[in-house]
Amino acid sequence: MIAMALDTHAFVKRLTAAGMPEAQAEVVTTLVTAAREADAAGFVTKSDLAELATKADLGTVASKADVAGSATKGELAGVEAGLKLALAESGLRLALAESEAGLKHALAESEAGLKLALVESEAALKLALSASEAGLKHALAASEAGLKLALAETKADIMKWMIGMIGGAVVINAVTVVGAMLALLRMASH
Repeated sequence: MIAMALDTHAFVKRLTAAGMPEAQAEVVTTLVTAAREADAAGFVTKSDLAELATKADLGTVASKADVAGSATKGELAGVEAGLKLALAESGLRLALAESEAGLKHALAESEAGLKLALVESEAALKLALSASEAGLKHALAASEAGLKLALAETKADIMKWMIGMIGGAVVINAVTVVGAMLALLRMASH
């Protein structure tokens, strides 16, 4: 199996630096590692390639046919053609296995790169959203403070008007009472 090392600690640090919570970064790292290992399980190994027939194996088969000596030239020609066909199939299998391994490796790298880009984009969006939310909260707090100040000023103005009206009413009543008392005194003195 082809093993490509993934520095999981550095991967987690990179995700947390981008704004992802550490627990979530650890889970994403575990999933990416598992995906890479699952993809790598399908690669062709040296032992797989060793199991394919080689020219030496085919030569051994041909020499055994020669030793048997009971085969005719026609049978030997058929055996030779079969061996050539087997050799050609073996080469094709080897080429196919190597191509498949290369494609799987390229696909695994692309998938890992896309997953990492997706995680980084998600972290950047979360960070931007968090910054926007903080800005809106600050603006809302500033607006609220402005409204509270305006409300307090309006309250103070209303209190001044009420006190002025009450004071005016008291003065008017006092003048009225004094005027009535003077009128009564005049009437009593006549």
